Amino acid sequence: MIFLTGQDHKDLRSHIAPNFTPRELSTYTELQQLIILKHLESLERLSEASPAEGIPLRLFVRDLNLETSQTEFVGRYLSSEARERFRVDYNDFNAGLMTIPFDLPGFAFQKAKLRCQRMVKMLIDCVSQSKTRMLEEKLREMKYTQAVAHEVVSYRPPVTLVPHIVKEFQLTESYTIPKGTIVFPSVYESSFQGFTEADRFEPERFFDKRQEEVIFRRNYLAFGAGAHQCVGQRYALNHLVLFIAMFVTLLDFKRDRADS
Repeated sequence: MIFLTGQDHKDLRSHIAPNFTPRELSTYTELQQLIILKHLESLERLSEASPAEGIPLRLFVRDLNLETSQTEFVGRYLSSEARERFRVDYNDFNAGLMTIPFDLPGFAFQKAKLRCQRMVKMLIDCVSQSKTRMLEEKLREMKYTQAVAHEVVSYRPPVTLVPHIVKEFQLTESYTIPKGTIVFPSVYESSFQGFTEADRFEPERFFDKRQEEVIFRRNYLAFGAGAHQCVGQRYALNHLVLFIAMFVTLLDFKRDRADS
């Protein structure tokens, strides 16, 4: 979707968008909670085995998110072997996606392209069998946790790059970005522009009275912008809200400060 433009891009988004309506999102949450709980229990076991050692969350959360999406959208139609192969392919795909798109042997982009083709074949097989059952739950009343989720995704990435295909855009007086150019704006740098006291962790900025993600929409790039804005952003935020709520409710934890 990142590299498609024009009608092909619009058609693809129109096919995917119905999966992320408020009604559909409300059906995903019970299964999300079950998977998050399973991973939190595994995290607790790891902590009990080595109580003096900190546990880095980055890879833990990545695997949690991948299992949630696999289970949510293709149900139980991936075997354990297929899930592991999908996990490896998806990691290679993400790594190649953030590189310069040289479609040549030996380059990460081509490796990502090949991995994507294999994942598509697996998913096509899953779709033909899929009869996912989901139940409803409301998240909209969790106002503060919703605000924390917005704050996390927009203000605390290390150095995040979001690819975006632009229309012709005058960057400076002497240079205009040509139409169709792929640019990688920094979410980290953008999150410090416009927002009130941007260096403070302040979820209240996303409350109804302030709505800084709306007022400073141009700098709220956690999910991209324009025609290529992430179609699954509400699903991702709902998932993050559930994870935060369950993490702080079910676990006792402390933060170890790392060097990087």
